[in-house]
Amino acid sequence: LDTEGEHVHDQSVTSIGIELDQKTHGAVDLGLYNAWLDVLLREKGADLFRMKGVLAVKGIEDKYAFHAVHMIYKGYFMDPWAHEAP
Repeated sequence: LDTEGEHVHDQSVTSIGIELDQKTHGAVDLGLYNAWLDVLLREKGADLFRMKGVLAVKGIEDKYAFHAVHMIYKGYFMDPWAHEAP
């Protein structure tokens, strides 16, 4: 792999990160999240290269992890949050 070689970045490709404090914003309503995600993937899925994250879900002690590439999405519950987290 030539890491010193010349390369060009596609300026039309951007990224965004979202981080919210659960103490301030609360846990996510999974039904509302899924409704929003359904619209996002249907309308913009072809434009989404990759999406991943971990959510605190209302009423659930376990972390909810997700990963998507374009319109292919997988979400699942993992280990519980530590007592002082999320």
